[in-house]
Amino acid sequence: MDKSYAAEKTYDIGVDAVDVRDDAAADANVVGQLKKGDQVTVFKEAHGWAQTYYDGDIAWVAAHYLIPADNSTKKVEKKKKQSKASSSNGKTVQVTEDIVNIRANASTHDEVVYIAEKGESFPLIETVNEWHKIKLPDGSTAWVASWVTTSKATGQAKSSSNSSSKKSTKKSSSKQTTSATPNVSLDGKNIMLDAGHGGKDPGAIAADGKYEKDMTLALTNKIAEKLRAHGATVTLVRTSDKTMSLNERIAFNKMYWTDAYISVHFNAFTKSGSRGISTHYYANKKDEQLAYSIQQALVQHTGLNDRGVQKDNYFVLRENADVSVLVELGFISNPDELSVIQSDAYDENVSNAVLEGLGNYFY
Repeated sequence: MDKSYAAEKTYDIGVDAVDVRDDAAADANVVGQLKKGDQVTVFKEAHGWAQTYYDGDIAWVAAHYLIPADNSTKKVEKKKKQSKASSSNGKTVQVTEDIVNIRANASTHDEVVYIAEKGESFPLIETVNEWHKIKLPDGSTAWVASWVTTSKATGQAKSSSNSSSKKSTKKSSSKQTTSATPNVSLDGKNIMLDAGHGGKDPGAIAADGKYEKDMTLALTNKIAEKLRAHGATVTLVRTSDKTMSLNERIAFNKMYWTDAYISVHFNAFTKSGSRGISTHYYANKKDEQLAYSIQQALVQHTGLNDRGVQKDNYFVLRENADVSVLVELGFISNPDELSVIQSDAYDENVSNAVLEGLGNYFY
């Protein structure tokens, strides 16, 4: 267990009872039950599911049943008085989420050294990729993810800076132009596309009430059209709103010769500010290579936040004998990101990205 997990956010159970499962799926085995008033510590989220510990083992709870708890008694001890030290570049970063973990190094799996509240500001030392190095009130340095902060020049008027920043951010993130179709041939390649969830399993619920199962099916069909137009033989695990267990998905895949299996999902979390794209693999080196190839193309073609490539123990990856990855194509719980996801340009951009990612992997 990563020691940093214990410092992650705590949630209350928001319904009378909720099942705890051994995997992030509605048809996974039930290992227990939590009741209203119980609390869980969440250290990871995945397509609408929150990962926690239950009786000492990793377990999953549907994220939409969770309500942020009062973290006042669970925070890392910290000084309330802000440091007066200024940054060398004259800039500060301000926390934009209710609770944000600040870590020893630039990684979501690193040790949490400070927990910041919305509105707190810190002197900015430098920015590396998607992480800001900042100075804490005690003078020490740490790292905070850029996607949960805004940066500004020291001394700017707070009201005008925050207002214009939020407006420009929302406007730019909502725009989506169609990317160019890559000049790629997938002749002779057999691709299996698996639209996540379906039937009795709706998946995550979007900010506008739509179900993930419907969104994954629509986008998967678009991806299939693009790959077929470039020579691939594409097989779809489901072509309608059909309930399929994880075992059924793997059994279906075993019926075909598959060069690459891609499970398509959207993400969601209780905090509406969560955003970005990620690609997941299990263990095989080829899986990892495909994951990096697709993730790089997704970020380039969509322009959404890069949440990176992650190694995960998902059933459809763990039990899959073929090269396989799972893509999380943005947070449908984030209203601004949802508006991008629902555009026609986004479908085209994701399809182009998967085409390019496969092309770079195979050739």
